[in-house]
Amino acid sequence: MELIELWQIQSESVVVGQSVNSLFILYVIVCILINRSIFLLAFLLPELMFNLHFFDNLREWHLNAIELVIYSYVFDVCITDKSKVACVIICCTAIIFGIDSYFFGGYGAYGESETIIYKNVSSINACAHILFISTLIPYSRIRGNLRNIIGSIVRFSHSGAYM
Repeated sequence: MELIELWQIQSESVVVGQSVNSLFILYVIVCILINRSIFLLAFLLPELMFNLHFFDNLREWHLNAIELVIYSYVFDVCITDKSKVACVIICCTAIIFGIDSYFFGGYGAYGESETIIYKNVSSINACAHILFISTLIPYSRIRGNLRNIIGSIVRFSHSGAYM
């Protein structure tokens, strides 16, 4: 029975790790596309704070408050309104996670218990970051570059027909 429980815990941690790795890769690609590394840094700092043992003396709601401060700075750096709205969503999730961990987390005001929010923190966080990443992608620039590539292929094929 203990082996089954250990396997479930390990499989859940692998899924969370894959989610973080996938988001990291997406942030790297987007930051290269838009030439702004602040978004990657803003994603990595809270992830490192939650996962490194150096920050174990801080409570979880402290870390959520730090994440809120980081993304409030990122809000000023966001260019489009869509990315600002997505950044506000990440800030709201940090507030909700902070309130939940303050009341129901370790050393919480009402004692430690697993709420619906606590059980789904990684999924909610991943969805908020995917939404934020999708607002950072320069779709019009990609569309324009694809048109230029297709246009040059068409022009090359027309000039090749005369030869």
